[in-house]
Amino acid sequence: MYLPLYRAALKGDWEQAKWFLNRHPSAECTKITKGCETALHIAAAARHTKFVEELVNKISANDLELKNKDGNTALCFVAASGITWIAEVMMNKNINLPRIRGSRGVTPLYMAVLLGHRDMVWYLYSVTGDEFLKLEDFFGLLVAAISSNLYVPGIKAVYEKKLSYMQALELVKCLCEEVMSQVDSQIGDSFIISSKTLFIATKFGIVEFVAELISSYPEFIWMVDDENRSLFHIAVMHRRAKIYSLIYSIGAHKDLITSYKDRGDNNMLHLAGKLAPSYLLNVVSGPALQMHRELLWFKEVEKIVQPAYKEMRDSDNRTPQMLFTEEHKGLAKEGEDWMKNTASSCMLVATLITTMHLHYSPQLLRC
Repeated sequence: MYLPLYRAALKGDWEQAKWFLNRHPSAECTKITKGCETALHIAAAARHTKFVEELVNKISANDLELKNKDGNTALCFVAASGITWIAEVMMNKNINLPRIRGSRGVTPLYMAVLLGHRDMVWYLYSVTGDEFLKLEDFFGLLVAAISSNLYVPGIKAVYEKKLSYMQALELVKCLCEEVMSQVDSQIGDSFIISSKTLFIATKFGIVEFVAELISSYPEFIWMVDDENRSLFHIAVMHRRAKIYSLIYSIGAHKDLITSYKDRGDNNMLHLAGKLAPSYLLNVVSGPALQMHRELLWFKEVEKIVQPAYKEMRDSDNRTPQMLFTEEHKGLAKEGEDWMKNTASSCMLVATLITTMHLHYSPQLLRC
């Protein structure tokens, strides 16, 4: 029944939508998809400014707060789209929208930061208000801003200015001090949020950020994520050499941490044996060099684990070496082919040079 409205919202065809809504007025706020999105959700996500403006004029302020199956309002979709004008149209109707959290409890502001929409970030920050944001929101915004190469909007004491990377680190110090100064009844939640932030920063390789958090919370070296992986295990998985090297600064504690196994019975060397994501492999060009880099990483991690862990089996009965071989089989084959092709090309060039030398040398001698 609502397919014509869905298509109109997706295309931004307001005339068709108006024709449909005149015959079915209740459809203005009806959830018309399996994901429980309204026509406003669809048009907002598709960045149809005129369509959204017309529809917002027809519905009530409360209708703008309707959420889809994942708990996102239409403003959450707008934050992800980056079209500031659409956000302003909605805000003019309902000023509470920026404070309505979406999926997993995050704010529209966080979504805009995560996706790197600078103008949207500044607008949503200006209308959300510091007093609404919790301490864990600031941590999350900070990590998201750094990972998306955005400057962070002023947080807490730093207002109406952009923070450089080093300023962001100073901010981390202040936030850490604030958490440590909280009473015991409050510090628990912040501690959990901070540890999650640590794991995110480790994944993205933000070594200064990780080092500061560890300095503020030495206990973080023992923290594990939902898969029972420490920050060093995560660093190994994502080939974050600088963060991984911090393990050498914790003395004998490293022997205990390297003994951790995740929920798949993978120890740290197993994780080094897994094939790196493509965006990390592509740091160097050519499958042969990529394979060489992966092997060096495996050997580096092998140095730090206990000898018995080199033969330990995971939940699929594989040793780290077996896992490495299995995961890198395709890359090894590509590397072999690449070497053969390169060798053939080099031989061809050498042959051409030799031929030219033999052909032209007598002529040059006669000259």
